[in-house]
Amino acid sequence: KEERAERIADVISGYLRRLWHIGKPIIIGEFGTRLPDQNPTFTRNGIWGATASGAAGSALIWSSHIRDEYGDMTDGMFDSYLALSKFVPDLNWGAVTSVMRAAATVDGRGDVAAYGVATDSFAVIWLRGKAADEIDGVSITISGLPDGRARAIWYDGRKGALVGREDGEVTNGRIALRPPPFVESIALKLLYR
Repeated sequence: KEERAERIADVISGYLRRLWHIGKPIIIGEFGTRLPDQNPTFTRNGIWGATASGAAGSALIWSSHIRDEYGDMTDGMFDSYLALSKFVPDLNWGAVTSVMRAAATVDGRGDVAAYGVATDSFAVIWLRGKAADEIDGVSITISGLPDGRARAIWYDGRKGALVGREDGEVTNGRIALRPPPFVESIALKLLYR
């Protein structure tokens, strides 16, 4: 079960990265499974994986197994979209004029996967923990950025709650950050100033 939930972010991210060179907004029309064990983690991994990989809008869950052939969404699936909606309102993907580029690496950790994209005006990074316990002490490096001041705004990936802010300096196109402790996932909106 968990392997499928983890893998969906990788599949969606890989698909979007293969299309970046087109230089146009990309939407994932549907993702999902017919398996009856789809859970909110699967939904969150799909929609955050798409957002942190440059999709112009959230990926859309397809869940035909729940009640009938046309599908239905559980409260947990709705809550996943609600959390994402708190993160994205001020991200203007339509105004992006540069080709997107991969942005984040996790320094020395095998228990956290990083998804990220840098544009000419902002970066979106999503960190997915590979364990159910709280994750602390993570360091990430974000590259491909314009030099200067940047504001890091951290959000809980499960609830969409703002959990931290910090200002930093991008030097030689890179900035190193330490996210607050998190369970399952945390998202970063990095705004250039």
